[in-house]
Amino acid sequence: MSTENSQKDQVNNKKLNESESILQTYINNAPDGVFLADEKGRYLEVNAASERITGYTKAELLSMSISQLFPPEGREEGIRHFTEVRETGKASGELIFLHKNGSKRWWSVNAVKLSENRYLGFTKDITKQKQTEEALLFSEASVKNKLKAIAEAEGDIGTLELSEIIDIEILQSIMDDFYQLTGMLGAVLDISGKVLVAVGWQDICTKFHRCNPDTLKNCIESDTILTQGVEEGTFKSYRCKNNMWDIATPLIVGGRHVGNIFMGQYFLEDEVPDVELFRRQAEKYGFDEEEYLAALDRVPRFTKETVDRGMHFYSKLAGIISKLSFSTIKQSRIIAEHEQAKEEIKSQNTLLSTIMETSPIGITTVDADGNINYANYRAEQILGIEKNKIIKRKYNDPEWNPIDVDGGLLPNEKYPFYIVKSTGKTIHNIQHGIKWPDGRTVFLSVNASPLRDNKGKFYGMVAAFEDITDRRQME
Repeated sequence: MSTENSQKDQVNNKKLNESESILQTYINNAPDGVFLADEKGRYLEVNAASERITGYTKAELLSMSISQLFPPEGREEGIRHFTEVRETGKASGELIFLHKNGSKRWWSVNAVKLSENRYLGFTKDITKQKQTEEALLFSEASVKNKLKAIAEAEGDIGTLELSEIIDIEILQSIMDDFYQLTGMLGAVLDISGKVLVAVGWQDICTKFHRCNPDTLKNCIESDTILTQGVEEGTFKSYRCKNNMWDIATPLIVGGRHVGNIFMGQYFLEDEVPDVELFRRQAEKYGFDEEEYLAALDRVPRFTKETVDRGMHFYSKLAGIISKLSFSTIKQSRIIAEHEQAKEEIKSQNTLLSTIMETSPIGITTVDADGNINYANYRAEQILGIEKNKIIKRKYNDPEWNPIDVDGGLLPNEKYPFYIVKSTGKTIHNIQHGIKWPDGRTVFLSVNASPLRDNKGKFYGMVAAFEDITDRRQME
């Protein structure tokens, strides 16, 4: 019998040893920290993950107590956690610890009481998770502060950037249309020089000046320093630090200068660019001289009159943006996500309508059959007839008595509408006259672009025209 008992003991001991070996192997290879501590919190055993999490070697940890890893701001919570384990037999929580390199780390700690003087703990580094949570809380607080600045009377608009005040997509669309109609370049930049909207930018800017760190610095200095001191409703022309012409009008929102609308870069028609100066710039900044000078040759030329007209439009656009309540603009986005999307559309249409009605250029839109369905106030002035008599007329109505530049009757194929409809392309500076029954003749210079739906189908045309009668008479 004793021999049989001895054999059973041997089997049980073997199984126990095997179990302990398996458990030890698991602990040593566990991805999270596992430690054994005594009643005073001194480490008795640690696994490899504990070394990685703390930064200390096993030998170093076995000569330390857990409390030595608590930073001052985390000591009270750490002691409370250990007290809870001793009194209740278990505890879990998120504690701050000091890594060996001095950085503060967040751990998830679970501990159980094994006996009066033995405690088992499991630790997991959750620092990245906590940092993400803190970043989210900071982001939420930032959004709340911005909403407060927008919606509440006591909110500080000084905390808002221009990109948070204006609707960039709508402004980009408006400036795209204006560029298509007039060929005039434009951009909207915030007060730090960050580009928010841009149309018609030239290769000399996009491929050279704004790609090189030194010339880019010149661009930013020009955009931010040379535009200072321009009064609201006015504009200022200047030669930028890369020797190109720029012209700017300020954006003022809530009495604060938040950005600028620019027209540039360009040359005036009556000036000859200093090619040698730009050749030296190419050498100084390491540009390919041939490509740089070719880009220089493509820079648009405008008359001073054209530049002034364009900037009158942009300064009025800046005034409209300034007068619109920034809170309304931001709130309209919130409304659009809920039940009042129509109000946002109405606001956008009002903005576009205001721009069209205050434009210094006559503007009409025509449907696919050639019927005029919109004319602005300037169109009434140029044509000399009321808007309600312009609308619904055919673009080639015989009452217009259209004439060619040489005084002959204008054939249909030379009408801007038929050119645009047949070619599908934007046209510029198409000139023709209208001879009224009273003998009065008005000559027009017309720019026009096709209108297409989201499937690319032609549904009309938008035309912008100027009265060039006086110019022709002078010629």
